[in-house]
Order: sequence, then C-alpha cells, then structure tokens
Amino acid sequence: MLSNFFNERGELMIESLAEWFNPRVGSQIGRVELLSNGDKDNLIWRDSTDGSFTVSQAYLSLIKPRLGRCSNVWKEIWKAPVHERVKLFLWKVCKDILPCGSRLRTVFGNESHCTMCSDGEDSIPHLFFQCPFARACWFSSPFGIRSEGLVFGNMLELVNWIIHSPPNVPPCSPGGPSFPQFAAYLCYSLWNARNKVFHNGSALRPQDVLSNCLKLMNDFTASKSRISLERLEVLHHPCQPQLVPKDFNFFSDAAVRGSCAFVAVVVFNKEGAFVEALTAKVSVSSALHAESLALCHAFSLSLKMNCKDASFYTDCLQLANAVKNYSISVWNLSNIFLHLFSCLKLNTGLGVFWLPREANLAAHKLAAWAALNNVSRVCTAGEVAPFVATGF
Repeated sequence: MLSNFFNERGELMIESLAEWFNPRVGSQIGRVELLSNGDKDNLIWRDSTDGSFTVSQAYLSLIKPRLGRCSNVWKEIWKAPVHERVKLFLWKVCKDILPCGSRLRTVFGNESHCTMCSDGEDSIPHLFFQCPFARACWFSSPFGIRSEGLVFGNMLELVNWIIHSPPNVPPCSPGGPSFPQFAAYLCYSLWNARNKVFHNGSALRPQDVLSNCLKLMNDFTASKSRISLERLEVLHHPCQPQLVPKDFNFFSDAAVRGSCAFVAVVVFNKEGAFVEALTAKVSVSSALHAESLALCHAFSLSLKMNCKDASFYTDCLQLANAVKNYSISVWNLSNIFLHLFSCLKLNTGLGVFWLPREANLAAHKLAAWAALNNVSRVCTAGEVAPFVATGF
C-alpha cells in the first residue's frame, strides 16, 4: 500500500520508494502532490480545466492530436482593434476559405481573372496587393505603401503582416489609425468592393474604397468610445466591494515572470496603518497559480500573527469566487484550493473578497518591485511606503 511509504508526519519516504521501484518510477511517485488533511482522491477528466467530464471535452480530447501546435496569430486576430465581422474576415483569409479564384472555378466554372482589373488572377494576394486598384489604395493611404513588391508564402504570413506593423512602414500622423487596424479594414473593403463588382457590375474608384475604409474605421472607433462612456456612466466603480475594515486586512497580489512569480502581501489594521508586508519567489504554472500562492502566503502570515478577525483581498476574480464558493476551478491546483478551504473552515472570522486592481495597488506595486529587484523576504515599512498613498 502507498500508505506504507509515509512516516508519522505524513511525509513520503523517498528512500523507501527506491527499494521497491526503479529510479524512474520512484521519481515520478515522489513528485505526486499529496492532498492536505486526508482529502479523498477524485476522478478527473484531465483535459478539462476543472476536471469535470462533458461530451464536448471528450470530443476536444479526441481531436487534440489533429490540432497540432496553436499559432499565436489566432489570439491576435480575436484581440485586434477591429469590428467582429472584420475579425471573422481575417480568420477566413488565414484559413484560405474565401470564395474566389480556383475555388469558384472548380465549383461553378467561373473564369479566374481579377474582377477589378480583368488582367491578373482572381486570388487574395493579387486582390489585396498586386492589383492596380489595390496598389492605388495602398499608395494613397496615410502610410503611402507600395504594395506591388509584397510577397507571401501563404495566407498565415499574409495575415501576420496585416496584424503587425512591418518595420519599414512609416508612422502615421498623430491621432491617426494604427497600421494593423488600417490594413485589416482596407483588405476588408477591397474584398467587399470585389464582390460588388463581381455580383452587381458596380463601377468603383480607388478613392471610394479608401474613403469607405476610413469611414468604417472612424465609425468603429466612435462606437467603442460611446460604449465605454455608457459603461462608465452606468457602472462607475462596478463591482468594488464596500470595504469594512477588520482588525487586520491582508492585500495580496503576484507578478508573474515566466515560470516563476513574486507574490506580495501587505497588511493594514482597522485604522489603515501599515502592519507588515512580505514578498516571496515561487514557481508557477499560470497566473491563477501565482495569485493562489499569494493568498496562501497571506493566510500563513495571518496564522503567524494569530489573527482571529481578518479580511483577505485579491484582484483575481476567479480565485475569489472559487474560494467563496468552495469550488475547485482548476483541477491541477486542487491541493492549493483545499488548503485555502481548510484555513477558512478552521476560522470563521476570516473572509476572502475581490476588489479591482486600482484598490489593490499597494500589493500590486510591491509585487512588481520585488520582481524587478529579486526581493523575497519580510519588507520594512520604509520599503513599502512608496507604494502606499493613503493607507487602507
């Protein structure tokens, strides 16, 4: 039984494993994290975040070998500062599934000549860059690009060029559009112009397409600004809790730097005076892992200070909700969550709350400072003072 390999303190005896297993297996067993307080093992679906099984998760597990390595270009497309329909358009370009050229010729027998100039081939690279119509649009644009010299090996390279600013592109005037935004909207406008000519025989000029491109951009920017203002008017400070100071108030945060992070805890008393602070360097697998370890350090510090009445604050909403609901949102962090649950159950005077980043600046700035200077220790009031404007 595995229990035979634990000592009286509940620690795994590595030397005993070496007597029964070969080094590789013994090493793997030794790396297994032990659940705290004798919690029972649970079956988990490894490929899902929270370990639960669903049909969709099973399907994703089955097709995972076919997906290969995921390119960052997809994330960049969905985060691009353009309308959702333009993002979908870029995705179609990247997948090379827009209906033109050889695809139309195979299905419908269409001629494969460019609709705009009736000379070049009906292809995406030609339509976007080599066609005289497109060249006039690019050269007349705020960036003055000569597009005829652009060559791409595939559609992925083409979209990468659109969503990144090439090094030789001259900067636009102050307050003007960013290059990725302009390039995405111009290609989208060229595609729409091509379809109008193809289906309706419309007569278009390059300046009309360029003007439409800039209008679409301005409309999108204006709508985003209007929505932001409306949200500010309605929400103001949306979810910021009304802080009710306890005897001790622990603020935690983490600064992730690759596979490690610097966690920070700052403690204030009921009057808002500084009590204590610490930083620590930890190995992490994700931002949630780092935030969870920061909260663990806050709990450990409260135990050391023998706090019976305390509030713990984090700006990680996922962590705060998981602890509040006693739910494990990420299965491979089960041991950390079980430890946090145990701490709360042992002392009903403790509570964990979420607050926005702006209200957690002391811990946030201390963590960033610790990461910059490689500081992992208890911090003095003088070191923390620059990060605390008004106290609690």
